[in-house]
Amino acid sequence: MISTIDYPVTPYIVKNWENNIGVAAGWNAGMRRAIKDGHRYALISNDDVVFESGTVRRCIEHLSENDVTIVSPNFCVPERDGSNMYFDRNLGVIESIHWSCVFVDMYKLIENCGWFDENFYPAYFEDNDMFYRMHLTGQRHHLITDVGFYHKQSATCVTIITQDNWDHCKSYYEYKWGGPPGEEVFDHPYNDHTKQPDYWRRNGK
Repeated sequence: MISTIDYPVTPYIVKNWENNIGVAAGWNAGMRRAIKDGHRYALISNDDVVFESGTVRRCIEHLSENDVTIVSPNFCVPERDGSNMYFDRNLGVIESIHWSCVFVDMYKLIENCGWFDENFYPAYFEDNDMFYRMHLTGQRHHLITDVGFYHKQSATCVTIITQDNWDHCKSYYEYKWGGPPGEEVFDHPYNDHTKQPDYWRRNGK
């Protein structure tokens, strides 16, 4: 994945293979380090993607030139035999997002929505949670269809995420927002009107 990034970036490695802190905590750790080093924009990506030439530059330029919080490039999931390498490039810029690879204006995201909720452990639904918070706070998100990447979907987690993990994160999401993704009924976390969308609880505290 890193070898296909043809744009100058500063990589931040979170060693989840030594002590799995979870996806949300890993993303938060990377963003904190990037902000500390003076960066505003971050590329948050799965490590099982391959970028097309020019994709990173195009997304960063769009993020910096438009009033948008998150930009995502187009993508397709190739078959094991290498087929299905096509995606539609003719849609232009649309309101959509693919969380397997996003370019983030960290200042806007954290100021309006907060950090990723680390109670989603080890993975899944942390992106749905942030997306819903973006919806509640009116943050814009763009998908750019003329550039893209290929994603070996779920290749990084098939031996880590169990059904119990999935069920736990799904239950926590429903507890937090009153329903599964797309069927939320709360406009405040845990239906507590003293808490804003940028609030999240760590370890139940």
